Amino acid sequence: MTALVCNQCGKENELQRIYCHDCGVKLDRSSIPREVVSAESLKKQQRILKKMTNPYNGFFVGWPRKLLNTILLAILSATLIQAGRPPHNTPPDRKRGELIEAPQIILILEDATATHTLQRFIIGERDANAYLGNSVKPMNIELFWSDDALRFDRVFVNLEEGICRVIQQYSFYGYPFYLTSSYRIEIKEGKLEASNVGGAIGRIPIHSLLMQTPELIFQGVWGSLKHEKRLLDKMQTVEVHKGGVLVVTKSGSILGR
Repeated sequence: MTALVCNQCGKENELQRIYCHDCGVKLDRSSIPREVVSAESLKKQQRILKKMTNPYNGFFVGWPRKLLNTILLAILSATLIQAGRPPHNTPPDRKRGELIEAPQIILILEDATATHTLQRFIIGERDANAYLGNSVKPMNIELFWSDDALRFDRVFVNLEEGICRVIQQYSFYGYPFYLTSSYRIEIKEGKLEASNVGGAIGRIPIHSLLMQTPELIFQGVWGSLKHEKRLLDKMQTVEVHKGGVLVVTKSGSILGR
C-alpha cells in the first residue's frame, strides 16, 4: 500500500496523514498493514531525532565559522605564496663558470690597507654579488630524513641607502626559498659593526626583535668572510648606498698611530 484513499472524496493521501488533504475528513487508517505503520513511524521518529540532534542545517547555517575558516585558509595560502617568492631585485643565478672573472675584492682591500694615502672607492652591488658567488660555496645541509633535502645554493646582497640586505637562497627538495637579514653597517671604535634592523622569509618581513634565531643561520656566511671583515675593520669609514658600498681608507697619520 502506497496511499491512503479518503472514503469521503476519494483523494489519495500519504500514509502518514491523519486527515484528508482535500476535504479534511479523518482518514480510516485501519486498512494500513501494521508493518507499514511501524516502518512509517520509525522513519518519522528518525526524522524527529535527526532534527533534535542537528537542528541547524542549510547553506547559511554556521556561516560565521565558515567565513572565519575561509579567511584563515586564504591568509595561510597567501603567506605560503609570499614566503616562496624571491625578494625584489634578486640577481640571476649565474653558473660557476660565469663567476671566474669576478673582481677580487679581497685583493682590492689588501692593497687599500697597505697604502698610507687616503683613498675612496666603491664596491658595486653587482661586483659584490659576483665575488660572493665565488667565495661562498654551495653546500648540502644534512637532515635526519634525507641527506640532500635542504641545500644552501648561494648568498647575495641588495644595497639600499643605509641598508645592506644579505639574502641566502636555499633549495628544499628542489624548491627555492630565501632568508634575508638586513643591517646598518658602520665602523665603530675600529671595528666593522652590523646592526640588524629586520629580515624576511621570501617577501614576508620579520621584525628585528624576532631575528635572533634566524641570525644563527647567517653565521656560516660570516665565517667564510672573516678575512674580508678584518680588512674592513682597518678602514676609516664604510657606508652603504643604493647600488654600492663606499669605502674610505685611513690616512697615513691615522695608520701610524
